[in-house]
Amino acid sequence: MTISHYDTTRLPTYDTSRPPSGIPFKQLRAVVHAAEDGRCEACGRPSGRAATCLARRTGHRDYAPDDLHLLCVDCKARQPDQLRTRRLLVAPDVARALAADGQDLHAVVVQFGRDLRRYGVVLTAKPQGRRYWLPGIGAFLVSLETPGVARVTAALRLYPAPRTLRRKAQAQTRGLPRPDRGARKPIG
Repeated sequence: MTISHYDTTRLPTYDTSRPPSGIPFKQLRAVVHAAEDGRCEACGRPSGRAATCLARRTGHRDYAPDDLHLLCVDCKARQPDQLRTRRLLVAPDVARALAADGQDLHAVVVQFGRDLRRYGVVLTAKPQGRRYWLPGIGAFLVSLETPGVARVTAALRLYPAPRTLRRKAQAQTRGLPRPDRGARKPIG
């Protein structure tokens, strides 16, 4: 049989933008993200919608919102939090921008590092770096190119001084069992 005689009308067609449930992936992600208040169900880290992944719950085959877990980029890759396992360095211009007049620069950088590790919201994640938002402080670019080092290279946007960290507890959750990170197959 030659290629010219191959009947393409008999091949099944697939819509890759929609899972079998019929809900588009972006809308499905938005529904699950809102239901979990934007927090990873495995580690509890807040993430922006673009930096999250959906994974089916163990024993569930559907793509319905109640059958999916919301995972952050680190839990999706089955890796520990990249900020907590690396040495955090802050560029001098970022440190100066964070410090108000008369503040000890070293103390400001140490507190910033603690806050970013604990409360930083992952906005976007790429292999070479990530964008983080620290509520009430600003948005930052973090480079992960050097092994073992996370370097805050730029302050993308800073709130006006005085900057105060805004901590927000998780407002809602679906109360599903915690996902098993070892046996998870990510989708979307």
